[in-house]
Order: sequence, then structure tokens, then C-alpha cells
Amino acid sequence: MNPTAPLRAFAPIFLLSAMLAVPAAATERNRENVTIVSVHPTTGNRPAARQMQNFTRVYINAGEWGSPAGVCRNTAFDVDNSEKMTLSVILMAQSEGKPITVYVDDGLREPGEDVCIATAVLKQ
Repeated sequence: MNPTAPLRAFAPIFLLSAMLAVPAAATERNRENVTIVSVHPTTGNRPAARQMQNFTRVYINAGEWGSPAGVCRNTAFDVDNSEKMTLSVILMAQSEGKPITVYVDDGLREPGEDVCIATAVLKQ
């Protein structure tokens, strides 16, 4: 008996598993003239909502994240709390009442969330 025969029998299963584990191609999307409605920071210790730990959710005016429509919620985006410069720009724009341009990547979301994570924020 060939010692590799049992391994070859499982090869299609391993291949299928590997194919399913590869994420779909993500798309960066942006919106201009975004108005900040409110900012909801979350600490690093929130057992009731672990998926939100260390993120700040920024609620914004409704609008689409480009075409074709993606999977990102159109009234919010998240920022990792370690992104101090990005958070500073958001808070400055909010305090001045200035619009921002936001870039999100529809492949960057916490599991079970429809809110995408910001990759760049520009104050206008």
C-alpha cells in the first residue's frame, strides 16, 4: 500500500477548506461632506459588547459609500482607539462643525458587524 494514499484522499477536503478561508476581495470606499452626528468611544474592557472593545463608533449623516453599494452601514463607521491622529481629526471636525471625507474598507469589519472601519479621515 502506498503510504501517501490516505493523504491524497483528503486532498480535495483540504483544498476546499483553504478556498473557503480566503476572504473575498475588499474594496476601499469613500464619502465626502460627511457630518458627524455623535462619537461613541468604547474602552478596552466592555464584556457586554466585546466586538466594540477598543473602538470608537462615529455616527454620521446617512449616505452611500460609493457604487456599487457595499456592506457598510451608511450611518456610522468605526475607528480603532489606537489611531490617535484619526480620532483627533474627527473630534476637531466635530467641535468646529466641519465636514470630513471618510475612507472605509468593506473588508475591515468586526465579526457580526455591518459597520466598517475607517482607513483615512480628512477634515475639509
